[in-house]
Amino acid sequence: KWFEEELASNSATFTIIGSGIQTLPDDRLILQELTYHGTRQRMFQLLAKYHTEGVVFISGDVHYAEVMQSPCPLEGMKYNAVEITSSGLSH
Repeated sequence: KWFEEELASNSATFTIIGSGIQTLPDDRLILQELTYHGTRQRMFQLLAKYHTEGVVFISGDVHYAEVMQSPCPLEGMKYNAVEITSSGLSH
């Protein structure tokens, strides 16, 4: 509910969304996917519903750094989302 309320009143040029695990990849078998898939889809639906522009995901919990762009617009979004992943900063 909090996330949806924030999106409903958001007028920012860019929206940065942080997550402890990667958000964009759907081609990797990760344990969290077993419980996270429905939440991930709901988030994409809300981003489309509120026409949230300029979404950048930041994430971690992997042992490498990566910058990704979705290969096509996600769930009704009009642009390709970007994700920046960092390994632990203390490593």
